[in-house]
Amino acid sequence: MRQWWILFGVALGLTPVCDAQETRQALRPELAALEVLANACWIFHRDLYGLEFCFDSQLDGQILRAVQTDWDDTMSFAGADLILYWDAAEHRIGYRQYTSNGEVAEGWIVVAADSLAFRGDGIRLFPHAGSASPYHFRFVSSDALDVAELESGSGRGLQQPRRFERRALRLNMDRGACCDGDYQLAEWDRYRRLGVPSYMAAHLSHQLAPMEFMLRIGVADDPGNGLHHVRGGEPMYGGHFLRQLEVVTGSGGDVREETIYYWDAEAGEARFDTYSSVSGSRQGRVVFTDDGVRLAPLSDRGGHDGYPEIELRPGDPESGEVLLIPVRPGQAAEPAVGAQLRFERPERADIVLLLGPEWAPDAPAFRRRD
Repeated sequence: MRQWWILFGVALGLTPVCDAQETRQALRPELAALEVLANACWIFHRDLYGLEFCFDSQLDGQILRAVQTDWDDTMSFAGADLILYWDAAEHRIGYRQYTSNGEVAEGWIVVAADSLAFRGDGIRLFPHAGSASPYHFRFVSSDALDVAELESGSGRGLQQPRRFERRALRLNMDRGACCDGDYQLAEWDRYRRLGVPSYMAAHLSHQLAPMEFMLRIGVADDPGNGLHHVRGGEPMYGGHFLRQLEVVTGSGGDVREETIYYWDAEAGEARFDTYSSVSGSRQGRVVFTDDGVRLAPLSDRGGHDGYPEIELRPGDPESGEVLLIPVRPGQAAEPAVGAQLRFERPERADIVLLLGPEWAPDAPAFRRRD
């Protein structure tokens, strides 16, 4: 995701700048052990198949995101988003992997002097096949990384490690050539257009279909608190996930959040994971109502007290508006209607604020003033 930070104090009166390049974000101190991965792509390839991780620090360094893609000689692609974050509840680095086949794996990372071990569910190294397994990442040098599957409950590898080589980060760029091998892929995905490669679906899966109205991009002003909200979403990976971004600007600075909604087959309900530039990670569940959806934090999964339930409802279909309504504490059936926000169609500058200039190429380029 491009980090196009904007001071929204001069409402839509924006001055173009010549150089609108993204600023690399330092990871928060608790994630310092991951710096060796950050701001680089790591690629493994053979003649007939390959795999790439591109790591980028995001949300003011609160998360390290890897966009993971694998391919084979049939030009088949699969992908995953791997998000590494600080788990404040467990005092360790946590991770979640969202794959193009709709699976979610999560766990924690054990840090050693020259390696990282993905424990818990593990990850799908090749997202198109197989199940999640614990993996060991060992840094052979500053430009080489060995990745091996671990035997459950031990530190022993089950196979010969695969050697990954470091490449320059290429975020938000067309990747016309996947690798240095014999196969050059003509139709490679774009790394991010809001963070979603071009092979993803335009519609949500049937489990998440009631949330289609949340794909709209909208803006809402909260004059009582001096805040300006921009919110929008899009499907990820065949519609298995809904990825939502929100930017809140005000006198106290900008806050950015990313929320990923998915169907948890084991729990038999929709869940969400939120990553914030100011408050870390929190999780919750989605309750479908007659009017829309209700979002409730899950304290037993590391949710934070103080985050109220909210309802999201489609508003006037002609205007495409969306209503956000906080729910009164202790009165789950009675929303606090007076505090609602009404999200309406945005201006071009709002779209750039949320998603980046490729969504509104005729909008001026601008950056945040520090």
